[in-house]
Amino acid sequence: MILNDIFKIVVVSSVLFYGNKAQSDQTCNSSLLLLEDQFSASSEYNTKNNASAARPGGDGWSASSGGMYEYLKLDLKSVWEITSMDVQGSSIGWYPRTFRISYSSDGYAWTGYNTRLSDDSLGELFDRKGTITSVTFDPTIKARYIAVNPVTNHGYASLRIELYGCQSTDASTQVFTNVRNGIEVDTTWIPSQSPILIDSPVAIRSTTVLTVQAGVNVIFTTKSARLDVYGTLSVEGIEGLAATFSSNHPVLSAKSKWEGVIQGAGGSVNMTHARIRQALVGIQGNGSRVKLAYSEIHSCEYGVRLSGGIARTMTVGKGNNHSGRTILQAHADSGRWNGINLYSEEITMNNMDLFGTQKFISVHGTNTDIIFQNCNMTDEVLQNLIYADMLNGNLTISVKNSSVNSRSSAVFIKANDTRNVDIEMIGSQFSSRSYVTELLESRTRYDLRSVNVNISNCSMYSSGYKILSLLSCSSHLAGTITGSNFSSYY
Repeated sequence: MILNDIFKIVVVSSVLFYGNKAQSDQTCNSSLLLLEDQFSASSEYNTKNNASAARPGGDGWSASSGGMYEYLKLDLKSVWEITSMDVQGSSIGWYPRTFRISYSSDGYAWTGYNTRLSDDSLGELFDRKGTITSVTFDPTIKARYIAVNPVTNHGYASLRIELYGCQSTDASTQVFTNVRNGIEVDTTWIPSQSPILIDSPVAIRSTTVLTVQAGVNVIFTTKSARLDVYGTLSVEGIEGLAATFSSNHPVLSAKSKWEGVIQGAGGSVNMTHARIRQALVGIQGNGSRVKLAYSEIHSCEYGVRLSGGIARTMTVGKGNNHSGRTILQAHADSGRWNGINLYSEEITMNNMDLFGTQKFISVHGTNTDIIFQNCNMTDEVLQNLIYADMLNGNLTISVKNSSVNSRSSAVFIKANDTRNVDIEMIGSQFSSRSYVTELLESRTRYDLRSVNVNISNCSMYSSGYKILSLLSCSSHLAGTITGSNFSSYY
């Protein structure tokens, strides 16, 4: 293995006691004495309510907005075991209604905290319980850095916090590997080099293979940073130990913090047990050589953007839970929440879970075939499984042995120059607060030539007053319904 233009920095922190020593090693619940220089924040409302005002007895930190990406960060200067935390608002009267906690040993790779009752990719969402909200950490947190993200707020994001715990016996050793130029020879990134820090575009040259092993964190530290793949990117995570591609932002729901993984001409992307988050576009390319298995994409403006090419398979996986499936999440708070932005001819999705995306697939361009098999797409945010309003050509949709729960139409088609539409639904369950399937024609000079809808052994429920809505969609409408159940609230 040759590391070209890669620099490795090892920093071993001295043990500094910024908190009171625990009264007993068995209790580990002493209040930490936090100093002003240990606090930083995403923004500050004024000098009185700056970051260090979040210390116990202070006026409390207040951000310059009530946005969901504000955060307060603490540097404990060495590794501590944190057993609990008290959270309250600021003297202004603002306070968090809900909040998340993340932690890090190196200040670059962040992990969302979950109690044993939660497995949220972003970290467990804690609710305010009163003037002071006490959180007991089970399991405890062992880290040097702690960040608290007020997600929803009364007023602007505001915090006062008190930490309890004791000095950890774990050494605070930090290893950084900076990658600044292209990957020109076959290279393997291993956990002892992690995190891998990238602050600019890095290209994997043609005929070159970059292998990323399980447990490696690849951290992109600027918005312009990205990974361009002209050779082969092989990500070899294992169950329970993913390889992560992320930014260094402590709020895991923050998106567009780096550009993403970009498949260039001739490039191949193969990912198993991978995690991609906080990018503008998680993965973009022509899709003909993109393979995801047992992976997770979330907190991106667009999860996947594919254009050109033919017959591509997005995911291959097995199992009935998150650990054995591919998970696609957007977790956007505004705009067009697209999981997959599709400009290509065929996409097949197997064993996929979808969360936090308003429009799972947004279809553009020419003739498109979309196939879902053994997928679970149920989330209160989901409005449309497929949203096609800019399609020119023919559209074929097949949903087999899947479950879809949407706020609006499971399939929404607004014909532009869409000529023929074929929809096949087999062995699947659909539920919607509106129509299950709605086909609409835009007022253009183009007409849908034919619409064919075939439904077999499905269950469909609408809380609206229509199950299938086909509005002036075609001069030729055909279809069959067999072995299926339909029900409506009205």
